[in-house]
Amino acid sequence: MLPVVLRNGVGTAICSVDGDQDGWRTLAPPQQPNQWMDGHSAKELAKLWFHSGTPLFTPEPFVALFNSECEFRGLIIEEGICEVVTAIDAFGGKHRHHDQILIGRVGGRRTVVGVEAKGKEEFGPVIQEYLEDPKGGARPGSNVRARIELLANAIFGKPATEIDSLRYQLLHAFAGTIIEAKRQNAVQAVFMVCEFVRQGSDPMKRERNHRDFEAFIKAFSGFENTQVRTGQLFGPIHVPGGEFVPAEIPAYIGKVTINLDS
Repeated sequence: MLPVVLRNGVGTAICSVDGDQDGWRTLAPPQQPNQWMDGHSAKELAKLWFHSGTPLFTPEPFVALFNSECEFRGLIIEEGICEVVTAIDAFGGKHRHHDQILIGRVGGRRTVVGVEAKGKEEFGPVIQEYLEDPKGGARPGSNVRARIELLANAIFGKPATEIDSLRYQLLHAFAGTIIEAKRQNAVQAVFMVCEFVRQGSDPMKRERNHRDFEAFIKAFSGFENTQVRTGQLFGPIHVPGGEFVPAEIPAYIGKVTINLDS
């Protein structure tokens, strides 16, 4: 198995968790400083990769998720890009900020994995909230409503009002992963949620996050009656596509849970 090279968005190698010069925190800081705390997503994701000192191999829970689907069994991750941004349309403002993009191969097929890490965080507002308040707390002139309409059509082939109970962050993240797969010349994509839990974690928040994740998968045609289980990939999902979102890249969705007390 090949070692995994971790880099930030400009290509600088990340060699530690908290190093002043080569650390994840220094080279690829999270969007919100408070995410760099024990139990929170950004720091726990970094610690997971450096669990044995150096990121020589892909974390075992990730490998187990890939191996749950025959198309990804034996996937070798070669590179990870941390805290990278993918443009999802021609609008300004914030685009998809991935916690991590993984690039690898299986059976000669180049593959991109988009990682959304969750610790104590939730998935944010549902689409309906953005439709009712187009500014959504953003700067004046925000194009968030137009962006959501484009994504709803590109991913589900539906107007936003028909998927307004879904979490916008999941729509945004899933679309960004497929777009990044095309940008990286990959032929398939995986969007995965990496959930970190420990004793004392709020069970209601965890249950809510899982319901939201489950609802997102079940919103796709053919997956309405799917039993959504952690540790399993679901797909392939073929999206209608749009100007930015490619229709030719099959996508999968999955979730892993990391118990920090183990």
